[in-house]
This record gives sequence, structure tokens and C-alpha cells, in this order.
Amino acid sequence: MKKSIIIAGFVAVTAFTALLSTSPARQQVDLAENTQNVLQLHKTAVYDQFIEKNIAHCETKGKIKSRKGENINQYAYLMRMRADFFKTQKNELISEMERLDIGTKSHQMNRFLNEKFHSKILKKTSDS
Repeated sequence: MKKSIIIAGFVAVTAFTALLSTSPARQQVDLAENTQNVLQLHKTAVYDQFIEKNIAHCETKGKIKSRKGENINQYAYLMRMRADFFKTQKNELISEMERLDIGTKSHQMNRFLNEKFHSKILKKTSDS
């Protein structure tokens, strides 16, 4: 997250410096392009942070154990699978979120991640 913010700041400073040495019309185009780049970097950082929080949440829930409750044990197993899926597919998920222009609201990102995880589970069960 800090790395993305530093990169975004560098892009903004570089863009401002470049704007000072060009024509006003070109400055507007450059400013629009650089603003778009900064916004995309911010989105990527938000996606990354959201997936990391999901991984931490799933790992915590995956540690639950019960001697009597089989449903609880199945839930914990599902959470461990979910954490593993997010860890291994993180970069691909972020790329697809960017490509599909998924919003940065938590319910939008949750829906996307849930659909991806459950489609993977359904695919595995249909292959078996």
C-alpha cells in the first residue's frame, strides 16, 4: 500500500513538472492522462488491500476447531480453502478486477471475489 502511494506521488510530481514545460492544450491532456494513471494506481492498491484483509479474515476463521460441531469444522475448512485461493490467485484477481473495472466499494469487491471463489469450487466439484 505504501509503495503504491509513493509511486502515485512520484507520478503526480513528474506530471506537474512536465506540465510546466508544455503548451496549455497539451497540459490539459497530460493532466487528464496522469490523473487517470494515479486513479488506476489507487484502485490497484485498494484491491490489493481488500484481498489481503480477506485472506487474514479467512485464515482466522480457518483456525476454528470443534469436537462436536461438524458444520463448524466444514466452515473452517472452507475458509482455509478460500484463503489459499486468494493467496495463489491474488495477482490474477487484481488484474481481472482492473480489466472489468470493478468498483472500490466493499460490496462490489466482495461480490466479485465470492463469484470467483464459488465458480472455482463448482468447477472442481463438476470435474470430480
